[in-house]
Amino acid sequence: MKHYHFSALTTRKGLTGAAIGLSAFASLFLVGCSPEATPPVSGGTKAQAADSNTITLFVPCGMVDPMMKVRKKFEALPDKPTVKIINDNAVILMRRIRRGEYTDILFSPGETEMNLMVKEDYIERKEVQTFGSFKLILVVPYANRAKIKQVSDLTASRVKRIAIADPAQNSVGYYAEEALKSLGMWDAVKPKLVSHWHALEAVTYVCKDRVDVGIYFNSCPFESTPSELSGYENSYRILETLPESSYPPIKVQAGVLKKSNNPELARKFIQYLLQPDTQKLLKASGIPNVPTSGKEEAS
Repeated sequence: MKHYHFSALTTRKGLTGAAIGLSAFASLFLVGCSPEATPPVSGGTKAQAADSNTITLFVPCGMVDPMMKVRKKFEALPDKPTVKIINDNAVILMRRIRRGEYTDILFSPGETEMNLMVKEDYIERKEVQTFGSFKLILVVPYANRAKIKQVSDLTASRVKRIAIADPAQNSVGYYAEEALKSLGMWDAVKPKLVSHWHALEAVTYVCKDRVDVGIYFNSCPFESTPSELSGYENSYRILETLPESSYPPIKVQAGVLKKSNNPELARKFIQYLLQPDTQKLLKASGIPNVPTSGKEEAS
């Protein structure tokens, strides 16, 4: 599998949709989704004093808009809790945890990232909760020069480059690999794969017409945080949804860190994600509800 490192996403022509209101929360919200470098630490700290009514969340870029909406509702509860959101790429968030930065909850767009944190003893398995799901989609550059119509076309000789996120570090890449294997296409397409450790950068490969096709989550970032693709709205086409039977159920998860100073409030926030009204809000914001069918969960 080839690992290319094209220049990072630099186009930021302004925020769209729900992202317009983010500046109002600047003191509680840190943006750091560029794949070029981990941002300087100004919110995540090596240690945080215990505060019985405050929690910090590490939220991947493609999930931040829905979490901002949930935070607004959660902070309106009678006990007036405070929720700080630190936003970054999921792989970078794990790196920040490894080097000692503080958070109460880590959010993961699938099981790969969370499994790594459990294996490395930052989170206990019993503290992990699935609260949503995604599906896999096939996306091509708008010109679609390879004339791809469906996933079976990926084995054709006219398809030269297929983008996915690095399966070893990213859930979206893992599920894409599982789907290609299940569909009997893995051996044929493996030499064509172009991967990147930064999932958003793998998406921009299609937007910049540097690959023929990519396999990504249907919602993240296309629906849940469209501001991440600002400037690229007309540069891609979504062709189809991959058969859900071809990959394990995609489980969007949250886990309480072992070093949390406020695990009770952290657990309360995670349980709040499962309430019917919150599930409706998440679904409307690009994070569909917990899967009920498909293959067994990833190990």
